[in-house]
Amino acid sequence: KVSSDKEMNEIREMIKKHVEYTGSPLGTKILNDWVNYSARITKVIPVDYKRMIGNIERAYLAGLSGDEALMAAFEGRY
Repeated sequence: KVSSDKEMNEIREMIKKHVEYTGSPLGTKILNDWVNYSARITKVIPVDYKRMIGNIERAYLAGLSGDEALMAAFEGRY
């Protein structure tokens, strides 16, 4: 599942823009039945990307910032 209302709103806005630009019948169908379709949306995150995000967050919590935090996360120190 998608983790936040903010992400769901972003997805809905992307679909709205897609429909505006293309006239997509499927996009229109999804927007018209948003409650049912939104419940079927799944967020997919590559395992390595998820691991790096966690490492970066831990580096920031340890007091590192910017490139220092990124490098520590990349090296797996956090």
